[in-house]
Amino acid sequence: MSTSSCPEYIKIVKEKSILRNILKTSQKIIGDVYEQKDTSLVLEDIEKRVYDLTQNNVAEKIHSI
Repeated sequence: MSTSSCPEYIKIVKEKSILRNILKTSQKIIGDVYEQKDTSLVLEDIEKRVYDLTQNNVAEKIHSI
């Protein structure tokens, strides 16, 4: 790997990290659904988790390397 390909490699690593976080969040949501919690609580939790995912993604864009 040359230094010229570093930005592309960094982009790929970040994207894969985001996808892993989406998968983890999805698995937690599925678990909550199977536990048959109160629907309004499940929806509220989903909203929070998706919001947290988007905030983490925005925060990663702000940090410099």
